Amino acid sequence: VLNATLTIEQPSIEGVIFSSKTVTYDGLPHTIEVEGLPSGATVSYSNAGPFTNAGVYKIGAVVSKENYKDLELEATLTINKASFTGIKFENKTVTYTSDSYTIDASGVPSFAKIEYSNKGPFKDAGEYTITAVVSAENYNDLNLSAKLTISKAEFSGYSYTSASVTYDGKEHINDVVFNGFLPEGTTKTETIKDSNGNTVTSAIDIGVYYYKMVLTNKNYKTITLEATLTIKAEKKDMPVFKSSDNIIYFANGLHNNNVYSYDSTNGLVHLDYASPKEFKQE
Repeated sequence: VLNATLTIEQPSIEGVIFSSKTVTYDGLPHTIEVEGLPSGATVSYSNAGPFTNAGVYKIGAVVSKENYKDLELEATLTINKASFTGIKFENKTVTYTSDSYTIDASGVPSFAKIEYSNKGPFKDAGEYTITAVVSAENYNDLNLSAKLTISKAEFSGYSYTSASVTYDGKEHINDVVFNGFLPEGTTKTETIKDSNGNTVTSAIDIGVYYYKMVLTNKNYKTITLEATLTIKAEKKDMPVFKSSDNIIYFANGLHNNNVYSYDSTNGLVHLDYASPKEFKQE
C-alpha cells in the first residue's frame, strides 16, 4: 500500500493597487481605497477614516479570496495644511498730523486669528515695521510684514519780513520779527550778520543786516528763513554857495557837515566853520 500527500498551495492575489496619497486640506473627507480588486475578492479596511484634518494617517487593508492567500496592504494618507489666500497687509505712507496711525490686515477669514507685533499706534514722524501672524487649524501660519511711514509735515502760517529804517542812532536789532504759530517742540535758531559777514547782536549803524532763522522740529521738515534789515542814512539838503570869484562853498556830508571850499587854484579846502549855517560869503 502506497500513501501520498497532495498539497495544493494557495496562490497570491495579484494586480491589486493600494497606493499612498497626498492631498491639501480642503475641508472635505479623504481616504484611500484598493484598486484592481479581483472578481470574488473582498477587502476589509482598518483606520480608513475618512479623514478631514491635516495630518498623516496609516490605513490598512486586507484582500481576501477563497483559495487565495490573504493580501495585507498598508498605505499612507497625507493631508497637508492649506495656505491662506486673499490676505493683504500693505505698506502705508501718511504725513504727520498729530493723529495716530497703524496698519491692519484685510481679508483675514473669520475662522483665523491674527496676532500683531509692534502695531503702535504711532504718532511721530518716522518709519515703523509692523509684523503679523495669521493662524488657523489646518492652515500654515502666514507671516506678514508691512512698513508704516509717517512723513514730516511742512511748517506753515508764519512770516519773517524784512525791514527798512532811517538812521536815528537807536537800536533796531529787533525790527525784523518772526510772526506765526509754531508747533510744540519747535526750536528757533536765529543768527544776524552785518555786510562783512560778522555775527552781531546790535543794529544801530547805517548798513544792511542779514537775518537767518532755522526752524527745527522732529515732526516737521527743517526750514531756513531769511530777511534783511536796512538802516539808511538820513537824506539832507546840503547848502552850496558859489561866490563871485568862482569859489564853491558846500557842507560836506562825509565830514559831519563841515564847510569846505573848492576852486581851481586851491582845490578842496576844509574851512574852520563847524556848520553850514555859519558860513556867509559876500
